[in-house]
Amino acid sequence: MNTKNYLTPTKRYKFLISSLHSVYRLINSTFELYDLIIRLTKLITQVFSAEDCLILMVDSSKKYSTLKCEIRKGKKFVYDKKTWISSRFEKRIIKNLSMIC
Repeated sequence: MNTKNYLTPTKRYKFLISSLHSVYRLINSTFELYDLIIRLTKLITQVFSAEDCLILMVDSSKKYSTLKCEIRKGKKFVYDKKTWISSRFEKRIIKNLSMIC
């Protein structure tokens, strides 16, 4: 296997491994769920060069979000209460998501 630095797949793999390592360090260094979700949202925004990011923690019925963190155009919003999922966008995401139990 050729691992020269100028190859496009090699650059992508290095970036992917670096991002995965950043998530690993973040999870192992953060003890509070509130801080973890904020930092994870920031990291995902940076990795994907996105303006907006939304992370939801959903209860088992998939009707309520227990913790929600979003970044919109550089502003952070954290909702740390049980809220009804009413947005069509959020419902569509939840309908198509994979879950780890």
